[in-house]
Amino acid sequence: MTNSNNNNDFKCVLDDSIVNPETFGNLTDLGLTFFAPLCGKNRGAVVFEEGATYGCATFPPNYASLASVDTPFPIKDANAIQLQYDNGNLTSSDVCQLLDLYIQSVYTSSHDTVTDPTACDVGGLTKLTCDRTNLAAKKDPIRAATLAGVLVPAPWATGGKQELSQEEREAFYQPADFQEMLELGLTAVQIPVYTSVFLAKGKKQGKGKKHHHRDLLEDLIQYAQDAELGVILVLVDDTNDDDDDDATIKAVKKAAGFSDDQDIQALVLPKAIGSSPDDLIEAARSQAKHLSLFVSVTETDLPTLAYNEDKHVYASLDVTHTTTVAQVASSTSPEDRSKQFFHEAVACSVRSLVDYVECTANMPVFIGTGFDLAIDDCINADNDQLFKDYGQCGRLEERMTSEWWKVHRQSFAVRQLSQYETGMGWSFAAWKLFNSDGLLDTPASLLSLKDVSAAGLMPSFTDTEAAIPLACLNPPLPDFGLGDDTVSPSLAPPPACDGGWWDFDEEECAYWEPPTPCPTNVVYVNDTSACENLPHLGMLNPMASASNGYQPYHTGAVGMSSLVVGVVLGGLVMTMFQRRGRHHGYFDVPNAVNV
Repeated sequence: MTNSNNNNDFKCVLDDSIVNPETFGNLTDLGLTFFAPLCGKNRGAVVFEEGATYGCATFPPNYASLASVDTPFPIKDANAIQLQYDNGNLTSSDVCQLLDLYIQSVYTSSHDTVTDPTACDVGGLTKLTCDRTNLAAKKDPIRAATLAGVLVPAPWATGGKQELSQEEREAFYQPADFQEMLELGLTAVQIPVYTSVFLAKGKKQGKGKKHHHRDLLEDLIQYAQDAELGVILVLVDDTNDDDDDDATIKAVKKAAGFSDDQDIQALVLPKAIGSSPDDLIEAARSQAKHLSLFVSVTETDLPTLAYNEDKHVYASLDVTHTTTVAQVASSTSPEDRSKQFFHEAVACSVRSLVDYVECTANMPVFIGTGFDLAIDDCINADNDQLFKDYGQCGRLEERMTSEWWKVHRQSFAVRQLSQYETGMGWSFAAWKLFNSDGLLDTPASLLSLKDVSAAGLMPSFTDTEAAIPLACLNPPLPDFGLGDDTVSPSLAPPPACDGGWWDFDEEECAYWEPPTPCPTNVVYVNDTSACENLPHLGMLNPMASASNGYQPYHTGAVGMSSLVVGVVLGGLVMTMFQRRGRHHGYFDVPNAVNV
């Protein structure tokens, strides 16, 4: 790999595969979706043309023409886009072009696009374009599950056991498991394995134990390939304290040769002390010229990644999201729910990392670690070195039967999928847990793809009509305040009926029809809705007529009082809903509704 990455041809644009004239009508809030994140970048300053600085509050007078939109109506600020669209003066295609110009201009106005992997992040709705010489046409994404806890200890996946016995390892995964993965729609499995398994000697494993691991590894590979699943081997370096300083390099060479012989889909190189990615790639290439190699990286590694010229080298990105205080801390039910909302929203930002690596390092990206539905670190609650108690694990039982949690976990799952599949694909944290009952009753169960799929939290991987790519089109629902007790939305105002009212039963406008005037000598009787002959002509007796249902003065009085009340209420309504006067210098916030 070389250090020749160049961002001169980078452009941040609206992803028209997600936001386009056909999908634009499904956007629920243009301001919140686009202008809220964009207007906060660069202190709000945007340069469209040299010699002037603009922002959301002020667009250049020729903004529409800069976006190649032909309209006589002024687009003076961000709010005007929504306003003119609502008034029918802009088409959805026009709005997409106006948004695209603003997105591009914000990106080119930013000074840190080379070192900031999130510079092109607008909630997963934009893409970073560049000359990606190493990237072939997009193929179907890799959809994998990790066999956690089998060959490398993972106590959270094995019921707290630090390490399984050889008998337990052998019983953990059977051929039927791989068939279930295939039926769910998976295409591969990811198997973590120690580097020492590939060495003649290994301090941690011992010869006999190591050979048992090697035999089991070959069995697992055979099970997967019999089910027509690809295999990704993940090397975990355990040779750092070996007497041989080159132990890791030797292990990588042997693992690469083994992978080539076994027709392995890809080999994930370890993060090893004293060995650079270039050293490890060179070691693997000495044994397997065309084997797909994954370089393990985290978000903090991305700005320093070297430019890659090997078309069979890719990035395996760790997107673990349960490590910082902001990601895991909560101590009440509302805080738990707001944290869930936070994770749903942040999930739609991973797309920017994928694009950044593809452009700056010329490497396609696979999500190798961090895909799960957990929003806390409660799987480590028994580990004093890894866990700090903020109160985040005290209410897990509340979520088991909650419809609110089910809906938002589904949202979290599909949002992650929509981002990860913009790259090469993903591997879920685990396929299953050791001796699990299949219920979502432990923190670890949210890291088991088998369990969360059985609970209905994952979308179908076999339904080609599943709208996974559009999952981030709108923000998550902000209903975390009350959770399951959220009040149902009130009815929207009925349609206006000129001179009438809306009949909710008939679902149409209704109008008052006055009765047919009664002939001379006949009076209209209210309680029978019929005309009735009067006993004689002449002046009516109001009191007597009232007893017959005829009230000549009362009707007029009610009409006048109703008129007065109507005028007063009408004035109040108009005062409340008409646009109020504004002092000079104020402007509409994006997506403000003007009536």
